[in-house]
Amino acid sequence: RIWGSGELLLFIMLNPSTADASLNDPTIRRCMRFAEGFGYSGLMVVNLFTRRTPSPKALSESAEKIGSDWERHFRAALMRCAKVVAAWGASPLAGDSPAYNLAMRLNFLYCLGTTKEGHPRHPLYVPGNQGLIEYGLEKMRRKV
Repeated sequence: RIWGSGELLLFIMLNPSTADASLNDPTIRRCMRFAEGFGYSGLMVVNLFTRRTPSPKALSESAEKIGSDWERHFRAALMRCAKVVAAWGASPLAGDSPAYNLAMRLNFLYCLGTTKEGHPRHPLYVPGNQGLIEYGLEKMRRKV
């Protein structure tokens, strides 16, 4: 979603829900509000899993958890975006994704806060005035 000519913000989330290239769901609308509030001109989203479902529990049933083109799309999004926000929530499945390991190798990663366990919070579960903070990579890397 791009609404201006400035920098873009990249969100890494768990899996696609009901949003698509032209239809926004509650999560995308919330991400758009955060991105606009932080002064960005748009956002991009990549997901740790490619299965489209509003239920993260259904991911464990999916044989193909990540598409073959994921890394190419992820790298292209990294090239276009000024900052990267980890926003996949506290799902125990996150660490099962090969995409998670690639995301955790980034030098500069931000989030909208963390859970007690150190997972990056999902955009729907943080206050609307939450700012970006550096993601505690070392804490999470020790848990992996």
